[in-house]
Amino acid sequence: LFLRAQRRPSLRESPPRSRDLPAMATNPYANFTVRDRCTMEDMARETGWTLGYDVGLPAKQLFNIIYGTVIYIILCCVIHLIFLQKGIPAPAASDIFLRRLAKSKEFWYRVTFFVLTVVWGTFNLERSCQSCWEEVDDQCGNWRLMFWYGLALIISSNISSRPIEFYMGEGVSYMQTWRFYFRGKPLPTTAEIDAIATGQSAEVREGNVRFWTLMPSVFITWIFAKSIFNSANLGGMYGMWGGVAYASWYVSFFTAGIVCYLLRVRFGHKSMSSAVYKNYGVVGILFYSICICFRLFNEIWSNATVIGSFYGSSGSSGYWGACWLSTLIPTVYVMMGGMRASLFSDVFQALFAVVFLIVVLSAIGTDKTFTDNTDAFSYMPAEGWHDDGWWACFVGGVMQGVLSYPFFDPVLTDRGFLGTPKTMLLSFTVGGVIAALFIFLYAVIGIYGTYYHEYFARSDVCGCNGGLPKAPSALCPTDWNPCSRLSSTNGDSAFAAWVLGHQTTPVIEVFMNFIMITASMSTLDSTFTSWAKLVSLEFGGWLKLAGDNRSFLGPLRPSDIRNIGEKHL
Repeated sequence: LFLRAQRRPSLRESPPRSRDLPAMATNPYANFTVRDRCTMEDMARETGWTLGYDVGLPAKQLFNIIYGTVIYIILCCVIHLIFLQKGIPAPAASDIFLRRLAKSKEFWYRVTFFVLTVVWGTFNLERSCQSCWEEVDDQCGNWRLMFWYGLALIISSNISSRPIEFYMGEGVSYMQTWRFYFRGKPLPTTAEIDAIATGQSAEVREGNVRFWTLMPSVFITWIFAKSIFNSANLGGMYGMWGGVAYASWYVSFFTAGIVCYLLRVRFGHKSMSSAVYKNYGVVGILFYSICICFRLFNEIWSNATVIGSFYGSSGSSGYWGACWLSTLIPTVYVMMGGMRASLFSDVFQALFAVVFLIVVLSAIGTDKTFTDNTDAFSYMPAEGWHDDGWWACFVGGVMQGVLSYPFFDPVLTDRGFLGTPKTMLLSFTVGGVIAALFIFLYAVIGIYGTYYHEYFARSDVCGCNGGLPKAPSALCPTDWNPCSRLSSTNGDSAFAAWVLGHQTTPVIEVFMNFIMITASMSTLDSTFTSWAKLVSLEFGGWLKLAGDNRSFLGPLRPSDIRNIGEKHL
């Protein structure tokens, strides 16, 4: 890959023609039109490395991400040295607006990152996402979405350097930051923030984790990309009852909320791990932590692979490029801000997910081929549903949701110890209802995909066989090939999004991808936040790192701010 990344296209007077390529008898692009920007080498790389029609992220662009990161680090070092050399103090409320910005190192770090990413990233994105053949569908819309969405998340993320911010999500709010820079209002002091977070202040001030911060975070954190994928698949197998079956796992919200409330109010615990350690000792917390590690690892790969399926076939360059990039973006902003960054991004991601699900369901309602023949609640495949086993899935989900499932997911239980106990319980209740409804409605996507899977395979429509229409009728589309991506899984959400984009408007496929990216990144940022707490506090509490002033060893709690030092962070 490194050697391939270093090769540069040779200069030429005119673009090559497809018929100039070798081995034309086996070249699938023989009659396609070549884009002017492509060289023979570009085309050979696409037909070989990226596996046929798939258009992914070339190795050169992956190396460009590394080059860009190195350049950014160097520029940040230059900014830091300038501030040190000139002795520039921190901005004060008494400064004028422009002076407050000029004296903020963080402001210059963000501006530098934005300019470098826009100039460097946009250029490389546009040169890497398009196929060399005009007739081949590319993923440029999806790549642009991930690029700009990831940039917005990173550029707006908090930078947390104190335990109370990184682990508990407390600290200076965005409104307080806005008022400081634009209205000259003083920021709260460190002592004031510490008093709020540790419960030493009777006054509930702005900046605390409240309902409208915690509830959206709880809701969107458990809307995994894999959960959406599973709901669509179950919808394709059992209809809307499949959505009911998968929503049964979301009883976990109520179970976790009640248990965390009792642990906090009745027993005074500040984290799930401290409760396990106190009641079951060293062996109990050791095996509990191992189970959590396994759970967190599963959440990473399961969400990443779902995103990859929207960018290419499994194993292709587009698939792996999307898996890595969709994982790298939340990694960056969680390293910057921890729980504080995760909570803030979750609020907007929850809003986006709900709005775009409404857009997608409305688009399905405008597809006359679907709505004139059936609807999501009455559709029945010609061969019937998979079986009548949805109820077994439902019972299993309720049992797991009540007895075990929520307690082994720190993504959920970590939030059970944020905010006040009453705010937390209300957030879990409302967020759980919204999340279950969201997952239930997503079964419509699977039903839509199942309908068209059967529709295009019919002999009186396209008669799809081997990726091509064998007996196309007047009902079979002529401006695109509906058989080329006919999924083997009836409820495949990526296939449903692709069909919906062609049946309505192409932007709808991007909206569907936006929902999946939002669900994936909101889960991944919470996963990395929980992983950071698990490693640095719950494992690190046994290592007696600098700053830990306790007279005993054991897992640290996020609220133990007097025993958490820089080494833990």
